Amino acid sequence: MKSFTLLFLLCFSGIASAHEYFFAFAETAYNSSEKQLETTLIFSTHDIEHYLQDVGTGVKHLEKIGNDETMLRQIEALILEHFEIRCGVKKADFHLDGIEVKLNGLSNFYFHSDKIELTPVVDVRFDMLFDEFHEQQNKITFIHNSRKYTEVFLPSKPSGKIELEL
Repeated sequence: MKSFTLLFLLCFSGIASAHEYFFAFAETAYNSSEKQLETTLIFSTHDIEHYLQDVGTGVKHLEKIGNDETMLRQIEALILEHFEIRCGVKKADFHLDGIEVKLNGLSNFYFHSDKIELTPVVDVRFDMLFDEFHEQQNKITFIHNSRKYTEVFLPSKPSGKIELEL
């Protein structure tokens, strides 16, 4: 009986704190030949579905969206309200290429930008899910010329600068 109680308490404590932290990641690379940014935004599927339901999209399960262009454009607009990259004074205009819902509980959102000239300082705002989850932390990895640059975003710091070695 003691071992059952101990097992129950261990399982319950794991469930109770299973979602104590919230993270989202962006991986961006500059494609020099196309002069465009290629970005993958990675969210917990559960978190992004929760957010999409709360803002009234009607999305309950990302994997059921398929090629619904209206829904994809709506999701694109919502995400881009919270993710922005500027090279100098020019804002990168991103377009959603697709969504991949993975079995590990994460969803990848693939974007590419219109042509943009890379500048030595790149300004990034990544405040996605900050209103939804107060413990949310986001991070970007920016790749250029085989070098990686990172920046972390918090509700108290939703934007930052990446200084590139061009």
